[in-house]
Amino acid sequence: MKNKDIIELREKVGEAMGRKCSQEKFGALLDVSWRTVNRWEKGPIRPDDGNIKKLESLVSIIDDDEKKEEIIPYLKMGNMIAVGSVIALVSATLSAAPLLALGGGIAGLSKLITKLTKDK
Repeated sequence: MKNKDIIELREKVGEAMGRKCSQEKFGALLDVSWRTVNRWEKGPIRPDDGNIKKLESLVSIIDDDEKKEEIIPYLKMGNMIAVGSVIALVSATLSAAPLLALGGGIAGLSKLITKLTKDK
């Protein structure tokens, strides 16, 4: 995710909030400091894999009207913890998608291992 994408995402979150979203509030959504957000936006550092997943999850929420409508009240109240929890949940769901597609749980893991070992 490029720095301009992060800036645009923060602006979209601000639009959903009905006011400008500061780097501090945006950082609270992702459980990072405002300085980290600032560095991502300016370019000296890039988000690590875990934060990229959170950012992608936030994009999927903001770009989906139904999901966005569910979190708007929390954004407007400034309840960043609740929105952050939703982001974490979506991120975990996206990470688990390959297992869920194979049946989920231990059975899904077993199928995934079998599939990977057959492909070699």
